[in-house]
Amino acid sequence: MNYLQKPSRNFLRSALLAAGLALLTTSLSAADPEQALVAKWTFKNGSLTSVPGNIALSSSRPFTPKSQKGAITLSDRQYLIASALNSEKFPALTSGVTIWARIRMDALPTDYEINLLGLQDTPDTGDWSNMVFSLLYRPVGGDVTQAGFSFLSRTSNGTQLGVGSSRFQPAPVGEFIDVALVFDPAFNAASMWVDGVLVTSRHHDALALPRFGGLGIGQLKSPGSLMGVTTYDEIRVYSRALSEKELKALKPTQD
Repeated sequence: MNYLQKPSRNFLRSALLAAGLALLTTSLSAADPEQALVAKWTFKNGSLTSVPGNIALSSSRPFTPKSQKGAITLSDRQYLIASALNSEKFPALTSGVTIWARIRMDALPTDYEINLLGLQDTPDTGDWSNMVFSLLYRPVGGDVTQAGFSFLSRTSNGTQLGVGSSRFQPAPVGEFIDVALVFDPAFNAASMWVDGVLVTSRHHDALALPRFGGLGIGQLKSPGSLMGVTTYDEIRVYSRALSEKELKALKPTQD
């Protein structure tokens, strides 16, 4: 064989395709998370509108939330809805999403399960069937002193991906923690991270989340639930599953 002969067209085509795929893989792995940022609420100056996205939070019940500089505090039976953040306008979120928030539990609920933040079918408190992907708080085995965070997720076929109480993350009182919920169809998994550390995950044949009608913040279950008092310093929604490295690098917006 003459090794000095010109390469064949098929060889060139294969080489170019391989190089293109390598370049694409490199660019995706190095993608800036900010390019996937759909909405970010910092609550500066009492604003309930996200930047970017210009998506407003509103209340489905009349109340005046207690606000602080760069944070908002919600107590029992107070919740906010971002109805403009729905799957019709943002269909990409059903096939990969990261919900990140800086949260402080100021007074713990006294009982029952509470959805503190998540995607929901309709802008209504409702019950578990309304929740698509949500940060969960509940006592472990009914013991309020052993309460903590976890998550609830549903797949597009309705399968629930709840996590058992043995994997709950304890909820410190009076301290901000960074919580991230990640749905990653590449690994058929939903997971929860606290301060950049993986707490728990569930794998299933989960290629997509169900359609949803908005993002809810605050008490998202039964009107009889006692939420306690929770402060949200910042909330972000990304249109893809962020990597462990990206989650560890996320920092709250500074004034």
